[in-house]
Amino acid sequence: MSCVARVLVVLFCVLVLLFFAMWRALFRRGVKTKVVKVLFEMTNTFRLELDSIQPSQLYINSEKLRYVMRLPESGPFSVKLIPEKKLGNQVVFVDGHTRALVAFLLGFSEVLVYWKDEELDWEEYEICVEWCKDEGISTILDLKNRVVSPRN
Repeated sequence: MSCVARVLVVLFCVLVLLFFAMWRALFRRGVKTKVVKVLFEMTNTFRLELDSIQPSQLYINSEKLRYVMRLPESGPFSVKLIPEKKLGNQVVFVDGHTRALVAFLLGFSEVLVYWKDEELDWEEYEICVEWCKDEGISTILDLKNRVVSPRN
């Protein structure tokens, strides 16, 4: 077994142990639902190319962008997972536009994502995606020049 494979096995074991410790602690506090959600997100993650995901918002908040850029763990695989939804044949950002833009600005081409199964107003997302397409926004790269102050 290669050195990399051994490291991955050890990391996986540590993550499993941490998960079970977290599960026990949170279960005792009655937050089982949140833990199940976290577990779902952790086990259904995968990498996706940034330029293959359709944004669903027209702008990026400049204050939020500055905040995420300052996080010590900024990067595509260290920030919170980014939820996605498939609308028709297209993968769409449900959230995490700022985190995805930061990953792009840092030179990354992929991010860790998970499928969003939670019920949301998908009709509203379809409308937002159409607005984005009408404005020429088809990837997160198109939002790099659409950073606005929250006061605007």
